[in-house]
Amino acid sequence: MHPTLRASFNGSKYDLDGFRETFIAFSGIIGANFGTETGTGWQMWRDYYISSPDSDPKSKGGILVATGYNGGVPKGQTVAFNAPNGAFWVVEDIGGKRWITEQREISTLPSAFQLPKAGSWEGCANQEV
Repeated sequence: MHPTLRASFNGSKYDLDGFRETFIAFSGIIGANFGTETGTGWQMWRDYYISSPDSDPKSKGGILVATGYNGGVPKGQTVAFNAPNGAFWVVEDIGGKRWITEQREISTLPSAFQLPKAGSWEGCANQEV
């Protein structure tokens, strides 16, 4: 991810550092609420996307749209709970290297943890939108 990343998750806004901090917090919440029970064929937590790759091998960037799900086996349970999610990324060639310059993600996984509906893109390359 580029240092000037502009990111959002469920309506909140982040620069690169804020986005990392949010996902570190998510990691703690996931660790506290999802177990390691076996027998379901699932890992304790999964979060992934499926997308179609760019068919042009010379591509240096563009927009990637994806759908997927996140969830797993809650502690004390044996059946996985999963929720769909979606995202898109903007990839740009900057100095001959591909960078993610924008990421927007939305999850439908219910949680008592509420994200701020504001946030800031201050310091991001494109602060508009």
